[in-house]
Amino acid sequence: MSVILIVQARGGSSRFPNKVLKKIKNYPMIILLLKRLKYCKKINHIIVATSKHKTSDKLIKVLKKNNFNFFRGSENNVIKRFIDIGRIYNPKYIVRVTGDCPFVNANLIDKYVTYAKKYNYDYVSNVINRSYPKGIDLEIFKFSILKDIYLTDKSKETKEHVTPKIIKSKKYKKYNFQLTNDYSKYNLSVDYRKDLNFVKKVYNLYGEFNFSITKLIKIVKQLH
Repeated sequence: MSVILIVQARGGSSRFPNKVLKKIKNYPMIILLLKRLKYCKKINHIIVATSKHKTSDKLIKVLKKNNFNFFRGSENNVIKRFIDIGRIYNPKYIVRVTGDCPFVNANLIDKYVTYAKKYNYDYVSNVINRSYPKGIDLEIFKFSILKDIYLTDKSKETKEHVTPKIIKSKKYKKYNFQLTNDYSKYNLSVDYRKDLNFVKKVYNLYGEFNFSITKLIKIVKQLH
């Protein structure tokens, strides 16, 4: 039962261009994220899904230099990138991660994948009812479900954000992981330069390859 992890990233962000290439602890952010993801034990392949647009050329050069797999597809139809990758690997499950979330946790991914497989869930995440800090967002879903969405929903929202239809639908078997306390007010994703500066401060205290959620939250609360 194969599982692939797709990292959604591109160079042409209007708010913060080439943010995924900005340095954290001497790594381009996307490379730090990918190195952290390599600690996953339940994943068969990791692929960066990016755009054919020239604004992503620098990203491709960095990925090639560091020997990470990538796929170039539609600039605006993101779900089609996922479908095209899925047709190559034909996985049972896809894990979706975005490239502007450098704290995504390999231990959580393994935990969520194991849970999805054990109970045959169509969709497992921590984003339906948020309690984790923003930037530790994880979604795991069956490729068969994504194909169904792709064929039946042509909305702009689905093309850009991939999973809203799955989240809203009552026809799929879903599970949402939650923490005991709500930390969703904290932001660890990188949308703007100020976010990057905060993430750098956290990493200075956390370390590049630490996977303790407890320590991460403690540091974030300390710095806020």
